[in-house]
Amino acid sequence: MGQANNNQRFRRRVVFLVGLLLVVLTSCGFGLRTLSNNAIQPFVLPGATDVVVTRQNLRSQIVVYRTDLPSITWRDQLAHQLARDDWRSRDYNFGYTKRFSVSWYRRTTTIGPITIQESAIIGGDPNDPQIVIVRLERDVTFPTWEW
Repeated sequence: MGQANNNQRFRRRVVFLVGLLLVVLTSCGFGLRTLSNNAIQPFVLPGATDVVVTRQNLRSQIVVYRTDLPSITWRDQLAHQLARDDWRSRDYNFGYTKRFSVSWYRRTTTIGPITIQESAIIGGDPNDPQIVIVRLERDVTFPTWEW
């Protein structure tokens, strides 16, 4: 009788621990999805249409959308919008006519021992200046301990 009670307690503990593990993993999944969706919000201008988000892998996304603003205006608005969120930028110009330029944004966030490095390359379509193309990448690094 005592052995049967011990087996039953053990099974209950195992079921409880497996259930708890599933709840934690599900919560982490929802958290990562929310974090991923929130990551693109600063890069989408108000009034954007035809927004398409493509995930290339776990750390990379491409966002393409249309805006009614001229290229110089949407670039300026994005720069101000991202500066509020501590993004730093550098611009690159291609071609002799300055017809095509790309802005590279970078931000580093530290949460305890974890470092999140984000980078975004923002450009437009050279044939349609009202198309905005954003490539967003995120790297998460954990500290390494030496024993």
